[in-house]
Amino acid sequence: MQKVRFGISIPMELARDVDKISEALGVDRSMVVRSALEEHVSLYKHRATEHDCAGILVAFSRDETPAEFSKVIDEFKDLVANYSHSHVRCGCMNIIVVQGPSCKVIELHKKLCSLKLSVRFIPVGHD
Repeated sequence: MQKVRFGISIPMELARDVDKISEALGVDRSMVVRSALEEHVSLYKHRATEHDCAGILVAFSRDETPAEFSKVIDEFKDLVANYSHSHVRCGCMNIIVVQGPSCKVIELHKKLCSLKLSVRFIPVGHD
């Protein structure tokens, strides 16, 4: 694979964090930055291209999960293959397995965010 070299400017604190990660993983800074960019680009492509997809939504709350959560899951029952709710030391963790049109996954993500949950989507099987 052909490589291109270019420079970027980042805040000093972020550079220190990259160095700490690099040292902890035993890799160079370029590998840390490349890995982060690959993940970011993959998520961007996932959102930018309409497709049938599968993945995991992780929805976290430091407090109890809002009562509206169940209503949202029910509203998207055609998309939700499975979900679980667990109490962890610092709050409530909801793991939602989804499969269906990417536009519906994005809509579900937005609804969960509107409930003041911290939400992260992890797509699987998409380039």
